[in-house]
Amino acid sequence: MAHLGRIESEYREQLIAVQRDAESKEAKLMETWCSKHVKLAKLVEKIGIHTPTQAFTLPKDLH
Repeated sequence: MAHLGRIESEYREQLIAVQRDAESKEAKLMETWCSKHVKLAKLVEKIGIHTPTQAFTLPKDLH
């Protein structure tokens, strides 16, 4: 039974490590996406393209 307990413990540790890694990668991806979105929105604003729905407006927290 002790062997099974060790296997379960190792499994939990590996799962936690994978989850942490996934969360870190997701955060980096979101940061990159937001940065690119802000750059695109500023470019669109600079060149004066206006859409009927103003889809490229910058949220106040991203200015």
